[in-house]
Amino acid sequence: PAFALKCDEFKNNEENYFIVSVRKWKHLKPDFAKSIANICSEVHKKHGLTPVLVPMQKRLDLDLCTEIAELCGGKVNSNFENAEQLLSYIKDSKFVMGMRLHALIYSLSMSVPVVPLSYDPKVDAIIDGWDCCKGFSAKDINVEEILERIDYVVENREEISAKIDEVTQIMKEKTNHDVKTA
Repeated sequence: PAFALKCDEFKNNEENYFIVSVRKWKHLKPDFAKSIANICSEVHKKHGLTPVLVPMQKRLDLDLCTEIAELCGGKVNSNFENAEQLLSYIKDSKFVMGMRLHALIYSLSMSVPVVPLSYDPKVDAIIDGWDCCKGFSAKDINVEEILERIDYVVENREEISAKIDEVTQIMKEKTNHDVKTA
């Protein structure tokens, strides 16, 4: 069903940003927020992209997102009235780095490259279906490896988006067919 959602033409006044969607998890190391903030800071320095932390489940994610934003000079955006506005905001981003399953699914449905931080088999299952999505363990954050992947994603965004779009179109057709036959 997430692939069947339509993007709202939400008026977004921001440019040159990437989205980070993280969550609390019992296996996160104490330096998780600092590691993610370091990644965000480096991406901002190297590529001029602003990190925007999006708490997908505000009640559960807001504190961690705020902590990371404060550490890296990023911002938190949780001002979406509906999923369609969030999709539009994701669509305008350069890429999404995240743990939250729906942040990754929404990104892929908009053909936006992702840098998945896996913490659960359901995230692994999403990653496995896409050749252009290399995932990383949320439990053991390797800042250098993630930064290398982000460099690749930023430098090859159009090519990666085109590959994602090919698979996304198939998924959307399958979703529409399933909805019609249900």
